[in-house]
Amino acid sequence: MPLIDFGVAPKVKIIRSEEFRARILWLIHLRWVVILGLAIGLPSGQILLHISLLRTPLVILTGVLLLYNALIHIIVKMMGHEINDFRLNIIANAQIAFDLFLLALFIHFSGGIQNPFVFYFVFHMIIGAIMLTAKAAYLQAAWASLLVGCEISLKYLNVLPYHELDNFLTVSLYHDARYVWTFYLVLVSTLFAAVYMTYSISKELRDREEQLIETNSMLEEKDRMKSQYVLMISHDLKQPLAAIQSNLKVILEGYAGEVSSEVGDLLKRMERRASQLIDLINDLLMISRIRSAKELPKEILSLKPIVTGIMNQLEAAAVQKKLNLRISMPEEEILINGNRDTLRHVFQNLVDNAIKYTPSGGQVTVQFLFRNGEIEGIVEDTGIGIEKQELEAVFEEFYRAKNAVKEEKEGTGLG
Repeated sequence: MPLIDFGVAPKVKIIRSEEFRARILWLIHLRWVVILGLAIGLPSGQILLHISLLRTPLVILTGVLLLYNALIHIIVKMMGHEINDFRLNIIANAQIAFDLFLLALFIHFSGGIQNPFVFYFVFHMIIGAIMLTAKAAYLQAAWASLLVGCEISLKYLNVLPYHELDNFLTVSLYHDARYVWTFYLVLVSTLFAAVYMTYSISKELRDREEQLIETNSMLEEKDRMKSQYVLMISHDLKQPLAAIQSNLKVILEGYAGEVSSEVGDLLKRMERRASQLIDLINDLLMISRIRSAKELPKEILSLKPIVTGIMNQLEAAAVQKKLNLRISMPEEEILINGNRDTLRHVFQNLVDNAIKYTPSGGQVTVQFLFRNGEIEGIVEDTGIGIEKQELEAVFEEFYRAKNAVKEEKEGTGLG
């Protein structure tokens, strides 16, 4: 006995942890691109540019980067979506700090400050300023400055060996003290400036995003209050209209005395208009209930009685237009977890529209099929159809297809 959940989907809430996790995964994917670039760039630099590189340490560092990135990827995937902000911050800070350390080693073994890729430290500052807090981003800038400063100082003092880029620069830049320390000061100031500017811009964007989310929540609440007001007014209008329609039917059926044909025609038109108004109010009531309720109440329902009742109710309209009304459902019972009024309203509107816009002598077919553990409802007819370019607009309120307007003047576009 299948059970199908047919309720209103819960509203997805934007959670900072999800956004943070997505950024960490983006950083991991970016690192895969870097690893691929190193695998291609190292041999290409030697072959095409004839630059002499220490292949062994650079290959080892590339392997370390690959293993470390794979490990981080596995950890983040294993933690799943339940990981909290504290752990995400630790992972993000650790990643960027270790990236800077590996970058410093790459620079050390490939020319030091003679290597133009030393300015890749700036890219990490931009990434850190986007992902981390201001304090953490500035600490990463200080860590990068310390790494570069140690590398420059130890090489300048001949503590660390030079690994110059042969056939790239003819003069060792480490022999010029003014250049070395000027370069260092410019790099450090660039790192901190990159953090300041990037964090300022990203903070302003985040603040605007929070304002938009807050404004959107306020608008949704206002819309819900408006829907409640429409619900109340529609309900108050429906009662007197129903009474008017009921009295008109009593008069038309002759219970209040004989009625002339002219008066009878007028009363029929009045009754038809009253019926149309009641249908419109019912549509407004349904939409207002859905909008005003944060979540519609759901219960376990049997689908067959609901559909059968709707088909019996609309059978007279199909017979009047000489339509062949068919229904096909699985023999086994179909249980649905949903809202009774909403389901009935949806199915009734679908079948009613199919009958309304199918020419006399046509066919309307309603069938339900099981597919991949879900129930699929299909309403087919031999009517006027909907133009392909208008399909995207069919779920807009008050929208009616052009051919529907020509075929049937009456209608609200809510059903």
